[in-house]
Amino acid sequence: MLSPDGKKLIWIGRRYHVLALDGSHEQTFPHSTAQVINGLLPFIPSVAWLSDSSAWVEIQGPSRASSLVVHSLEDTPPVSVPLPAAVGTQKIVGVTPRTR
Repeated sequence: MLSPDGKKLIWIGRRYHVLALDGSHEQTFPHSTAQVINGLLPFIPSVAWLSDSSAWVEIQGPSRASSLVVHSLEDTPPVSVPLPAAVGTQKIVGVTPRTR
Protein backbone atom coordinates (compact mmCIF):
# COMPACT_ATOMS: atom_id res chain seq x y z
CA MET A 1 0.00 0.00 0.00
CA LEU A 2 1.48 3.32 -1.10
CA SER A 3 1.68 6.16 1.44
CA PRO A 4 -0.30 9.37 0.78
CA ASP A 5 2.94 11.31 0.20
CA GLY A 6 3.98 8.74 -2.42
CA LYS A 7 7.34 8.09 -0.73
CA LYS A 8 6.79 4.83 1.17
CA LEU A 9 5.20 1.45 0.63
CA ILE A 10 3.87 -1.14 3.09
CA TRP A 11 4.62 -4.66 1.91
CA ILE A 12 2.72 -7.40 3.75
CA GLY A 13 4.59 -10.66 4.23
CA ARG A 14 5.54 -12.62 7.32
CA ARG A 15 6.11 -9.17 8.77
CA TYR A 16 5.10 -5.74 7.60
CA HIS A 17 7.86 -4.06 5.61
CA VAL A 18 7.78 -0.27 5.25
CA LEU A 19 10.01 0.58 2.32
CA ALA A 20 11.19 3.99 1.13
CA LEU A 21 10.67 4.07 -2.65
CA ASP A 22 14.03 5.79 -3.11
CA GLY A 23 15.71 2.76 -1.45
CA SER A 24 17.05 4.81 1.46
CA HIS A 25 15.61 2.68 4.28
CA GLU A 26 13.42 -0.22 5.30
CA GLN A 27 11.58 -0.86 8.57
CA THR A 28 9.97 -4.12 9.63
CA PHE A 29 7.12 -4.60 12.07
CA PRO A 30 5.62 -7.88 13.34
CA HIS A 31 1.93 -8.51 12.79
CA SER A 32 0.10 -7.53 15.97
CA THR A 33 -1.47 -11.00 16.12
CA ALA A 34 1.10 -13.12 14.34
CA GLN A 35 -0.70 -16.45 14.12
CA VAL A 36 1.63 -18.02 11.59
CA ILE A 37 0.56 -21.48 10.36
CA ASN A 38 3.00 -23.40 8.16
CA GLY A 39 4.90 -20.16 7.57
CA LEU A 40 1.80 -18.25 6.41
CA LEU A 41 -0.79 -15.99 8.00
CA PRO A 42 -4.30 -17.51 7.83
CA PHE A 43 -5.77 -14.12 6.86
CA ILE A 44 -4.92 -11.05 4.82
CA PRO A 45 -4.17 -8.16 7.20
CA SER A 46 -5.96 -4.85 6.73
CA VAL A 47 -3.77 -1.73 6.86
CA ALA A 48 -4.06 1.99 6.05
CA TRP A 49 -1.77 5.02 6.23
CA LEU A 50 -2.54 8.11 8.29
CA SER A 51 -3.10 11.05 5.95
CA ASP A 52 0.27 12.68 6.78
CA SER A 53 2.22 9.43 6.11
CA SER A 54 3.74 9.57 9.62
CA ALA A 55 2.17 6.31 10.78
CA TRP A 56 0.00 3.44 9.64
CA VAL A 57 -2.73 1.36 11.27
CA GLU A 58 -3.77 -2.29 11.30
CA ILE A 59 -6.73 -4.15 12.75
CA GLN A 60 -5.66 -6.59 15.44
CA GLY A 61 -6.77 -10.06 14.37
CA PRO A 62 -8.64 -11.57 11.43
CA SER A 63 -12.20 -11.28 12.78
CA ARG A 64 -14.01 -9.85 15.76
CA ALA A 65 -11.05 -7.56 16.13
CA SER A 66 -10.61 -5.94 19.50
CA SER A 67 -8.36 -3.03 18.62
CA LEU A 68 -6.78 -0.84 16.00
CA VAL A 69 -2.99 -0.74 16.29
CA VAL A 70 -1.23 2.49 15.28
CA HIS A 71 2.41 2.09 14.19
CA SER A 72 4.51 5.25 14.13
CA LEU A 73 7.50 5.42 11.81
CA GLU A 74 9.45 6.92 14.71
CA ASP A 75 11.10 4.69 17.32
CA THR A 76 8.03 4.56 19.56
CA PRO A 77 5.99 1.50 20.56
CA PRO A 78 2.68 0.89 18.78
CA VAL A 79 -0.49 2.29 20.33
CA SER A 80 -3.57 0.09 20.64
CA VAL A 81 -7.00 1.75 20.36
CA PRO A 82 -10.04 -0.33 21.45
CA LEU A 83 -12.74 -1.01 18.86
CA PRO A 84 -16.42 -1.69 19.54
CA ALA A 85 -17.54 -5.30 19.41
CA ALA A 86 -18.04 -6.51 15.84
CA VAL A 87 -19.48 -9.38 13.92
CA GLY A 88 -17.44 -10.96 11.14
CA THR A 89 -14.33 -9.72 9.41
CA GLN A 90 -13.37 -6.05 9.60
CA LYS A 91 -11.36 -4.09 7.02
CA ILE A 92 -9.88 -0.61 7.15
CA VAL A 93 -11.31 1.54 4.37
CA GLY A 94 -9.13 4.61 5.02
CA VAL A 95 -8.12 7.35 7.41
CA THR A 96 -9.37 10.91 6.96
CA PRO A 97 -7.05 13.95 7.05
CA ARG A 98 -8.27 14.59 10.60
CA THR A 99 -7.28 10.98 11.46
CA ARG A 100 -10.81 9.74 12.09
